[in-house]
Amino acid sequence: MKNVWFIHNSQAGNTERLSNQFADALKANYDVKVGSIDSTRPEDIINGNPDALVFATRVEAFGADRKMTSFVKALGDVIKVPIPKVATFYTHALSWKKMFSKGMKKALEKSTCIDEICPEFLEIRLKGAGGPEREGQEDKITQYLTMLKEFIG
Repeated sequence: MKNVWFIHNSQAGNTERLSNQFADALKANYDVKVGSIDSTRPEDIINGNPDALVFATRVEAFGADRKMTSFVKALGDVIKVPIPKVATFYTHALSWKKMFSKGMKKALEKSTCIDEICPEFLEIRLKGAGGPEREGQEDKITQYLTMLKEFIG
């Protein structure tokens, strides 16, 4: 069974809750782990030997969470064998702008620890900083899960 990790940096709990929701939806097909960047070291991920890694990040100051992009860099500094598949999703309470994903995309593309980056990502708009999701996000979540399964294989 393939090993899939979800790594998040949740401030208000939305990104963590969604990571756990996605993990629960994938447990029938994959061995899934969920961790916070505050309690998960890059070495923990390496020792977990992931086939896929999903970065769950929040938008802060109109861009991807800087703490998460720093974690991606730190991961690249210690991993010797690249992670086969990497995907990402974002949570935010703003009108979506393409620029929000630039920092994370750049961090992933620069990383030497990734074989393939999923070309699709999910952005989940929240009602406010404390969530929950705005109405109409359920279909996007379902489509993302389907796409994620196909991407991971």
